[in-house]
Amino acid sequence: MRTTLAFAGQAIALLLIDLQEEQRQDPQYKAFGIDEVLGNAARLLEAARTTNRMVVHSVYRRDFAKSPPRPFEPTSTNGKPTFSDAEH
Repeated sequence: MRTTLAFAGQAIALLLIDLQEEQRQDPQYKAFGIDEVLGNAARLLEAARTTNRMVVHSVYRRDFAKSPPRPFEPTSTNGKPTFSDAEH
């Protein structure tokens, strides 16, 4: 069953999470269907900007000093994490 949602005009914002470059370029981390996800995100972003809605981009960054890499987590040749390193 589908229901149409209605919101007050200024109550709408677009939140884009974890669409950073590593999700798109590195084959080790390329998410299944990412091209479709990015296409949908681009359409939503264009609509939000066209209608002057708030747009928020968010990236998850793990602090490896507080939460060290787990066993078998990918690391670079120097032993640093290859994904979501707070130093980048």
